[in-house]
Formats: sequence, structure tokens, C-alpha cells
Amino acid sequence: MKNPLRILHLEDNQTDAELVKEILLLEDLNFTIIKVDTREDFVKTIEEKTFDLILADYSLPSFDGLSALKETRERGLIVPFILVSAVLGEELAIEAMHSGATDYVLKSRLERLVPAILRAIREVEDRDQRIKLESEISELIIMYEKIAERVRGFLKMNLPSGKYSLVDKYLEELSGYSTKEWYATPNFIETLVHPDYQNIYQDSFNKMKDGIVPRMTEYKIIKKDGEERWWLQFAIGAYDINQKLISVSIVIVDNTDSKESFLKYQNLFENALVGMFRSDIEYGNILEANENMAVIFGVTSLEEFKQLNAKDFYYSEEAREKAIDLMSKQGYVHNHHLQLKRKDGTPIWISMSSKIYANKGYIEGVMIDISSQKKAEAALKRDRRAYQIIAEAAVDATDIPDMCNQILNGLIETLDFEFGTIRLYKKEDRTLELVANVGFNDNKEHYSTSISIDDYTYITADVARHKRPLFAPNLTKSEYARLRTTPFRLENIQAFISWPILSSKQELIGTLKLVSRKVKNFSPEDRIFFETIVDMFASSLERKLADEALLESERAKRVLANIVESSREVVIQVDEKGIIFFASSPVKEVFGYMPNELIGERFSKLAPPGGVGNQKKMFDTIKKSGRATFESIRQHKDGTLIPVIITVTPSKDEKTGKFISNAVIVDITEVKRLEASLRDRSYELEVLNKIISAGYLARSLNELLDFTLSAILNSLDFNGGAIYFIDEGSETATIRRSLGMSTKYIKVAEKIKITSPGIKKLFVGGKSILLPDYMTRNEAHVDLGIATLIGVPFFSKQKVIGGLFLSTKEKRAITKEDLATMEAIGREIGTSFAKMLVEEEYQNSEKNLLSVLTAVGDLVLIIDPETGKILRVNKKAQQKLAYTIKELRKMTIQELIPDNKLLEFNAILEKTLKSGKERYQLAVKTKIQKVIEFEMDLYKTNFSNKTAILFLALKS
Repeated sequence: MKNPLRILHLEDNQTDAELVKEILLLEDLNFTIIKVDTREDFVKTIEEKTFDLILADYSLPSFDGLSALKETRERGLIVPFILVSAVLGEELAIEAMHSGATDYVLKSRLERLVPAILRAIREVEDRDQRIKLESEISELIIMYEKIAERVRGFLKMNLPSGKYSLVDKYLEELSGYSTKEWYATPNFIETLVHPDYQNIYQDSFNKMKDGIVPRMTEYKIIKKDGEERWWLQFAIGAYDINQKLISVSIVIVDNTDSKESFLKYQNLFENALVGMFRSDIEYGNILEANENMAVIFGVTSLEEFKQLNAKDFYYSEEAREKAIDLMSKQGYVHNHHLQLKRKDGTPIWISMSSKIYANKGYIEGVMIDISSQKKAEAALKRDRRAYQIIAEAAVDATDIPDMCNQILNGLIETLDFEFGTIRLYKKEDRTLELVANVGFNDNKEHYSTSISIDDYTYITADVARHKRPLFAPNLTKSEYARLRTTPFRLENIQAFISWPILSSKQELIGTLKLVSRKVKNFSPEDRIFFETIVDMFASSLERKLADEALLESERAKRVLANIVESSREVVIQVDEKGIIFFASSPVKEVFGYMPNELIGERFSKLAPPGGVGNQKKMFDTIKKSGRATFESIRQHKDGTLIPVIITVTPSKDEKTGKFISNAVIVDITEVKRLEASLRDRSYELEVLNKIISAGYLARSLNELLDFTLSAILNSLDFNGGAIYFIDEGSETATIRRSLGMSTKYIKVAEKIKITSPGIKKLFVGGKSILLPDYMTRNEAHVDLGIATLIGVPFFSKQKVIGGLFLSTKEKRAITKEDLATMEAIGREIGTSFAKMLVEEEYQNSEKNLLSVLTAVGDLVLIIDPETGKILRVNKKAQQKLAYTIKELRKMTIQELIPDNKLLEFNAILEKTLKSGKERYQLAVKTKIQKVIEFEMDLYKTNFSNKTAILFLALKS
């Protein structure tokens, strides 16, 4: 007896009570005892506590044993009740037994007490076991009734002949062969099994002939019409009195949908365009991932990636904890930007959309490498700052050295360099004179106030002489710089840029040099950027030279005229009434006017539509505030709009004393194009990320359709959209979701033939279609409210499964870049839709599989072999183990195994993982610590997209 026997003793004689206790101790009985001697104490005690046994004296001063028995039974307590009395006549004894007493013992024969107690306890256990068995029998009857109602595809095979004595009619539908053909051929299933699975089936059949019944076998068959299907075979054996297997009852389940859903899900997971992962919350172990995760983090293989830890990719434990806290508060994160690191330690920016499953202990989601997007954003910010520095210095500087120092300091800080110089070319001496220096002090190469461009020992002189820039992002890899690294080595310099400053006529003005002690990584876009800022700097220098020359003398005015005429910028002089009296020759190239066409016209002639009224206000403001530089839009002669930077300097005509304004206009169309290119890269990634995230966060296909269409319309500025899915059987495409499309369009185009002219290219050929004049293509289109229509296909496994149509009410030009963005979105839509469809199929098939297993097996467990975590249990397992299903789902299988069986159990798990199936006599502990054994069949299988072990038992 493991637990102490809880005894209540009703006795008023202390000596007799001590004697009873002594006898129990002498017999080594494990017990606890409470003594009471009044009715009040007896009633209170049985109502408040639970007992395994009651001992009661028959006669007490105010209370007797029969009354105590009555009080006990009236409260529904079926606890053993033994009367212990000095004198108990035969009639009283009979009355007591009829009233429900278990036994009686005379105080003169207390040696009978312990046997009476043990017999009473044994009777209780036998009664409980009988009740339990009766309950189990009832449950088995109910279970088999349910199986009879549900199971189709039933066979009975006699052994060892393999002949069928019973074939369910439903097997004709499953196989395509008649029941007559099944009866005529012993072991007929073998003739159906696919060649690739003959060994699996033969192994199963041979085991049955040897007396071993594999509970579950999975194989592929070929139906009579040639169609391939997946079958699950569940078997139960029947034995004769000598325990020889004489027949097997078999249930065949067509598992094709479930199997193909799993294979599709697995293929989608492994081939997704984004990184997909599942990781442990507490320890950071990577539980599941696809190949893209390995690519994102610079790991050579998926297997190697899975051996790493999520914590390895964070810069600190605190950073990971912060991300987990955010997910814990919201339940998920959407498009959350994180800076992580690759395996080699290089930084990487990712966008993460993920959910946290705290009760299951893991996080799962998708990651997208947005390093290029972040780089584009940083480059855009850098470029704007550099342009601003040059523009402000050109206006605010008092003279050329001041302007050069402002620009040099600003560029070094913005572009992350340590040192730099600006030199101006002195043509008459063929020298480069230092006008700005940051960081250099003693080094002759960098600090010398004057160097000859004919001195071949200087890199700066080479750059000026050949008028070609020199990029050396890594001096150790630059053959040219390697030959001249002596001055660089003195200051541990690793990278530099040296660039000639040239006039509009490609004449040398000076040089700009930036130097760093860190290796740099210059992209092709960086070279374009540097060329742009140096050109802007050159223009500023030319304007500054012109300004200084104007202030110097009349001779300087003639010099200014020459400089102005040779400059690439437009120079316009306006009187105080806003009338143009001078325009430089570049006005023809920039605005399409000859200079004499503008003279006598108002400056507002170049203003954009709606901007004429702002011109006078602009000149009035400049008179008060002085020189100003600002970004604006001007209009070309042909009506096109041009982005420009305008610097306006007010001055006073010495002869007339009237104010005039000198406007220098720089065409920044190329700069804007560069900015737009950077924005477009960032924008495309942002839109794609919204689509991918919508696919991940949606809980159903309908939610996914809503999220996707809303995200596209809001991001890409279209009026309406429709998503079509293809029905291959009818060769039609049907609208599954629309937003903003007119009711007339939906009525006309709700279902369209995929082979229709104009549409076939999209749905059959998998190519985008663009209809910029949709209303004029057909009279039926006029009332549909669509001017421009664009359609892009989306795919699953290289196959077109549908299309996205977007429309505008006004005619809209669609560029190649726009179309490329649309097609990228289409690819991601296909991945998201296919994933959602497969997930729904897989979840449904998983439920169906669990339903079948629950009906066939007496006890079903599915566990994770790596962690031992119990993934699924059926109600039978919960009842036999006395735990709730919720409690079992929080446990590991090892917690149910007795300590002395753990090593043996873990070994059988390893064996099952290698062989695929094993038989084992499993011992488990129930919640009340009772050990029960089951004859189990263990199968290696797939569950929830990962390897699992399935336990099936029919007898315990």
C-alpha cells in the first residue's frame, strides 16, 4: 500500500483506542488515524475530510455505531465501515450488516481486525476496477459503433493465404476495380501498389504472415484508370486460442489530399522568395527554416543554419529581448525593421513580420533583407545634405576660401571621411594652390600650399593633369595608388577620392580630395553622386568668381561676362520691374529660348502655370533679405517643367541707382532623376514588403485577399482593382475579390474565358498586359469607368493561377519601371495565395487524419522526437492517463515514463527514427502515479510540417 490508509476511529475509551492503534502498528500497516468520541465531532469530521476506512464502537454514552453508520451512508459515503465492540449479539450483527456495515470485530478478538481491514480495502479496489472495466466496455461499444458508422474501405484478409473474406463496396470507388476482382486475387492490394512502394507493402505483408500486425502503413497505388493515389492502411489482427494470427481486419483511407497538401506546403516553404523561420523563444534554437534564411544570413547551407542560434544574429541579448517584448505585447510585429548581423559579423537590415506563440514556446514568421532599401534611404539623405551644403555655402560664404572651407567641412562630415583638401588651379603658373584644408598638418603631399601639376610625384597633380578622377576605396587593392603609398602609410590612410573640378568647357578649375583611415565601398551610384556634387561645386566656384570679379572693377565685369557666357548655368539680369535685360547663352539649352527672345520679357515668362503671381513677391522679398537660394520649377518653351536651383543676388546699378537682380539658374533634372531612382528602389521594396506581410498576417484566404488589394490600391495610387483565380476545369478566370471597380465592370467581367483575345497573353502565356486606352478599344467598355487597365499574372510553382487587374479613371502613362514593380508584386501575390491555400488544405487534412486515428486506436499520442513534447493526444489517452488534454500538451513524453524505463524508451525513439516503425511495450505513469503498460506501434511520420513519432495502441 503506497499511500497511508486514512482511518476515522469512533471510540470513547482511550485505552481501547490505543490498543487498536498498537495492533495496526504491529502489523506494519501504513496508516494515519483520527479519533472522535461524540456525534458532533464524527459528523463534522466526515463532512470536512476524506477517509479510506471507518472503525466504530457499537456503544457510546450518547451515540452508537449503527447511528454513525446511518450518518455515513446518508451522506453518500461508500467508505468501508467496521464495527468494533466488546459485546455484539448475533441479531445486532445481522442488523449492522444489513444496514451497510462492511464487517464487525469483537474487542476480545482484535487479531481479526487487520485481516478484516485488508479484506475491506481489497473489496473497494475490486469494486472500483469493476466499475472502470464496465465503463471501458461501454466506451469500446460506443467506439466500435462510431467506427461502423464512419469507416469505409473495410477489408478482412485471411492468413497466410492472403484471400479476402470481406471487401467493402467502397473499395471499387477507391481502386477502380470490382469487388469480384478483389475476391478473385489473394493479396490483391499488391497488384495495385506503385513500383516505388512495393518494398514497403511487401514488408508489411510479410510481417503479417509472421504474426506481426503493422498498425499503419502508407503507400502509393495506381488505380485502374492510371491515376496515382496515396493510401493509409490501418490493421487489427484476430488470433486463435493458440495466439496464432489467422486474419487481419483492414481499413483503407485515401490520404491523397492530405499527402499532396503536405508536399505542396513543404515545397512552398522550402522555395519561398522570402526567409521563413520558426525559433524557440527561451533558448533561441532554430526549429525550422527555409533556404532563404541561410542566404540572408550568409550561411553556406540550411543544415548549417539550423545548427546556429537566433541569438547569434543579434548584436546583444538585450536587442533580442526587446524584439520579443514587443511581440509579446502585440501578439505579432508587422514590417518591423531590425539591424542584425550575418554569420561573418557584417551588418544587415531586415524587415520582420512574425507572430509569437507563447503557450507553444516559439516564434514564427518571415524576414526580408532590406539592406539595399536602407542603403538607398541613407544615400538619399546623404545626397540631399551634400547638395544643401554646396547651395548654402555658395550663398552665405564671404569669399572663395570661405566657401571652399564650408563645403569641404560639410562633405567630410556628411560622407564620413577624416581629411580633405581643395586646391584651385593657377593657370599662369600651372600650379594647384591650397585654399581649404581639413585634418592635414605636416604631410607634404597633402599640406603643401602650392604644387605643380607637372610634378609626377603627386597623385593630385596626376588627377589635375589628366582631368580624370581617381577612386581608391582600398589602397591595398589599387595598383595605381600602391606605387605611391609612402605619404599615405605615414598617416595610416586606407582610402581616398581625388576629383578634378572642371568648368563647363572642361577647363581645369581645381581639385577636391577626400581621405579616410577606413576602407570604403563605392558603388556605381556613388560615382554618379560624386560627379554630380563636383559639377555643382564647379558651378558655385564659377559663380563666386563671377561675383568677386563684378565687385572688383569694370575689367572684372568683362571677365564676368566671359565667365557667364562660358558657364553651363543660365544667368539672367532683371530690373526692378521684373523685366529681363540680359540672358546668357545657356538659356537656349535649358529653356529653349534664344537670349534675345527673353530680353524685354518679364521674368515670369519662365514661371510654371499658376506661378506668375509669385514672381513680384519673390523679388520684393529678396530686396529686403538679400541674396537667396531656393529650389523651384520653371517652364521650358515647349511647356515641359524643369526642376532648378535659383540663386538671386540683388544689387544697385551705379549709374541709375536702381535695384537690379542677378539670377543664376541651375538645371537639376539629372539630380532629381538620381533622387527618384533611389526613392523608387526604396518604394518598390516597401510595397513588396506590405504584400508579403499581408500574406503572413492574414488568418484566412478572404483576409489575405482584402489585405492584399487594399495595400496595392493605397500604395500605388490606382482607383480600382480585381483579383481573379483560374478554374482549370472550365478554362475561366473568376473574380474572387474586387475593390473600387464599377458594378458594371463586375457584371460584365466577373467571369472571363482565359483564352479570350487580349486576355490569353496573361492567363495562358503568363505575361503582363497594358491597355492605356481601354475605353476606346470597344464600345462595350465606354460605360465601365476605366481609362487605363493593367493586368499582371501570379504564379504557383511556375504555373499561372490567377491575375491582378488595376484600373484608373483618368488615362495614365505606365512606365517600364511601373510594370516591373507590378510584376514583382504579382510574383509575391502568387506565393502568398498559394501558401494560404496550401495551409488551409493542410490544416483540414491534419484534422481528418487525427479524426481517423482517434476512431481506430484505443490510445493515440503524437510527439516531437527532438524535444519529447506531446503534440497531440486523443480523448482515450487523456482518460487512461487521468490528465486533461491541456495538461498533456504542456508535458513531454519522458515525464510519463517511469525512471527505470527512460533509457530503454529513448533508445526505442532513436531506433524508430532510423527504421520508420517499431513495436514496443510502453510503460507510462498516470496522474495518480499508477503504472500501466500498452502494446504500442511507433511510426515515424510528418506532423505540422516536421518529423514526429506516432504512438498507436489497441490493448493495455
